[in-house]
Amino acid sequence: MHRRSSGWDHSKKLGHTTRAEIWRIVRDLRDDEGVTVILTTHYLEEAETVCDRVGILHGGSLVALDQPARLIAQLGEFVVELRTTDNNASVLDSLDAAHLGDRPALVAKGLVSVTSSRPREELAATVARLQHTHHDITAAAVRPTTLNDVYQHLTGDPEATQ
Repeated sequence: MHRRSSGWDHSKKLGHTTRAEIWRIVRDLRDDEGVTVILTTHYLEEAETVCDRVGILHGGSLVALDQPARLIAQLGEFVVELRTTDNNASVLDSLDAAHLGDRPALVAKGLVSVTSSRPREELAATVARLQHTHHDITAAAVRPTTLNDVYQHLTGDPEATQ
């Protein structure tokens, strides 16, 4: 089956209801009609739930191409985010000493983000110890890794948003 491109201008802002309807149509085309859909989006949380495969482009180059779950698993199951008072060097030294992350941390002003495959409980205990010894850490979270985290870590852009 051959279909022509709609020529739809996706640069226009869409409301939540309209975006949800578009994603429903894409899922229906894929699931019910076996149509391959190629699309571009900055809404990685939506792509994570709809796409069979995701390609990540950075600087004009394809830096990753795989199933969303595989991309996430390659990065690490959890992300540890530490908000700091900008004394990131001391916090980074402690993260390295604790062997917390699987990859180098992303650092932005006041935020250190590291991915890990260690069990969530172990990560939470390590983060609690870090918070106790580092008064530079103002907040901390351990959460599941998302496709947006994959994008940020692959491109080295800790402030990339969707």
